[in-house]
Amino acid sequence: MSLFEPLSGRFVLVFKNEADRLYVADVSGDWREEILVLSGNHLHVYENTAANPRPDQPRLWENRNYRRLKQCHNYYSP
Repeated sequence: MSLFEPLSGRFVLVFKNEADRLYVADVSGDWREEILVLSGNHLHVYENTAANPRPDQPRLWENRNYRRLKQCHNYYSP
């Protein structure tokens, strides 16, 4: 699993994890998404530890469309 720059394709960070499932969601409520990795019976949460540049921004969960997109029960559903 890794984090890369989308324009250049350069790897920024490589995680030494094997993932059974990978999710992205705003679990800390600061409008920035965290990476959730389920590996066996372990759940790892990777977050941005930098100070929140826009603390007045509302939680992503307040957005109806965001909540609906995160309710995907079937990995392969559109």
